[in-house]
Amino acid sequence: SRILKDVRCTLMLGWFRARFPGMRIVFVLRHPCAVAYSRTKLGWDDIREDYLGQSDLVEDHLAPFAAAIRAAKSDFERHVFDWCVENYVAFRQLAADDAHLAFYENFCVDPERELDRLFAFLGRPYDARVFATIARATTSAYVAGRPRTAPDAGGSAWKEPWQELLSPTEIEQAYQIVASFGLQRIYGGAPLPDIEGAYGTLAGATESAGAERR
Repeated sequence: SRILKDVRCTLMLGWFRARFPGMRIVFVLRHPCAVAYSRTKLGWDDIREDYLGQSDLVEDHLAPFAAAIRAAKSDFERHVFDWCVENYVAFRQLAADDAHLAFYENFCVDPERELDRLFAFLGRPYDARVFATIARATTSAYVAGRPRTAPDAGGSAWKEPWQELLSPTEIEQAYQIVASFGLQRIYGGAPLPDIEGAYGTLAGATESAGAERR
């Protein structure tokens, strides 16, 4: 009956799974451009050396990317690399049945479907009160004074600030960095996630395993 919430322990998910095999893991993801843009505007520190200074982490996972990570110049680019590191390690260590992948964007555009997926994984019921909680605006929705565009029923009108405030060059650069880590299928170059592609990116995952979770 405990919930452990930590936004900075994605590199530990493989350890959690091995150490506490009965614990259900909900892995929440958000678009790399949204995360990097938000962290840039909030002035988050450059933490590249926190990762590259760990010899075991570099040897096990980051050696092929170390030079590119260190060569990043802009704050936005550095935070895209941070997103990649934080998700790359977890995706290498988790198999399709080890965790439930939940998506920030889907909670915004199609909360009922996303909640159905989540609570089915947890094996617990929920009621309509949860929708009032989800509907409340969050601080991250107003970074740089630009609120999200409210979604329509299908999510086609839904936008976050990064979609308008990042340049096409920055967005393309972010997608190239994500692809270099082999994580491009999680969002597929689009603002909304590809659930099947995300599950297919997990270690040992198969296309059918991802499709079952749609």
